[in-house]
Amino acid sequence: MTLLFSESRLGFQRLFVAGTILAFAGLTATAQEAPSQSGLKVAEYQLGTSVENRLLKGAATRFVEGTQVFFWTRLTGGQDGDRVRHVWIYDGKEISVGLSVGAASWRTWSSKTLRPGSIGSWAVEVRDTDGVVLARAEFACVGDS
Repeated sequence: MTLLFSESRLGFQRLFVAGTILAFAGLTATAQEAPSQSGLKVAEYQLGTSVENRLLKGAATRFVEGTQVFFWTRLTGGQDGDRVRHVWIYDGKEISVGLSVGAASWRTWSSKTLRPGSIGSWAVEVRDTDGVVLARAEFACVGDS
């Protein structure tokens, strides 16, 4: 089970996602890949090893198997009720995590744990409800050597 968080002005909204989900790590970026019809933009995104006080910690582009990895996103231009997906991609397979947007400026994140057998190249994307890729980060899972 993976715990996901979305920031709101009043606190945290907790979402629980069941199932087997793999984890990753990554890089910081500020460029948006494509515009969203709704005006929603990704102002910043990062992959790292934890989130503290709604900020990502341990940003990296390589993570060892067994690491819990967080994908942190700062969105602008949205409104309460908008939704985005964090789509984790490995070996041609996608795992999609739906997240709610609660205000014009919003931080949200999801986390995954890199399981044994997940060594290789990974990507994670932020997509709007139309499937438009708003941002993409690539990273590597490596063995413990």
